Amino acid sequence: MKHKYYEMIVAKANNMDLVLLYRADTSELWRRTISDKAFPINDTSEYYLCHPKHAEACLHWLNGGEVQYIFVDDWVDVRGIACLWSSCYGVFTRGDREIRIKPKKEKRWVVYRTDGAVLGPFDSYEMADGVNNGQVIEIEVEV
Repeated sequence: MKHKYYEMIVAKANNMDLVLLYRADTSELWRRTISDKAFPINDTSEYYLCHPKHAEACLHWLNGGEVQYIFVDDWVDVRGIACLWSSCYGVFTRGDREIRIKPKKEKRWVVYRTDGAVLGPFDSYEMADGVNNGQVIEIEVEV
């Protein structure tokens, strides 16, 4: 019978640059280990490996955030945390992958004035509406 982290231990041994992330039994948050040169195994903790380039996005994902990667010229969501390391490790361990924290879209407002000037963006309709001589237009921006 193999150890439950056998595949991760082998992957780490094959590529010591991989970053080890963990969640202790007393914590709800995933964190990065202090040293990337060891694989300290504690039976009450959970572990995940990723490429150093993807550590921030992987931590964001493990802690419940949304992450995307490029697949055939389009950004695709990495599915929920139900994705086991053994089935998803290729997404996060490959340095040639492009991965990003999924941008959030928020509403903003701009004012298009009669003289052709565009003012804004403003955080609220009321702020934009306070500008004279213009039409208020709602837009979406990625943040």
